[in-house]
Amino acid sequence: MRDWFRDNSGREFYRLASTVLIVLIYGPMIAIGSVGGPDWVKFSAAVIPIVLLLVLTDFRMRDAAYARGWVLLLVVHVSIGPYLEIADVRFYASHLIHLCPILIGWCARSVAQDDTPGTSDQAAPRKG
Repeated sequence: MRDWFRDNSGREFYRLASTVLIVLIYGPMIAIGSVGGPDWVKFSAAVIPIVLLLVLTDFRMRDAAYARGWVLLLVVHVSIGPYLEIADVRFYASHLIHLCPILIGWCARSVAQDDTPGTSDQAAPRKG
């Protein structure tokens, strides 16, 4: 399983996978909230996609040579400021901080994008 995450930590795959996982996190929460489901059901429906997003973001940060501490912003939960309530689910303005590591993963280039010899950005050493 670790090899699968390592092999699929590229920018293009991460963009698609993180978008799908975000929809899988909030979609069921809104659907369950719209019918008046309890909070523990909303959490249990979202726990697997949350863990997958955490692990995938961790591997993406490692692939892009960013500090893995950015993933902590996905874990830290602070609910302050104005909020938008959709189907008994509140989206606080402070929740936008959770998007920082995801946006970094979307934009950051991989460190080892091209390992073929002779294609480096560095100039070739001069002879003589």
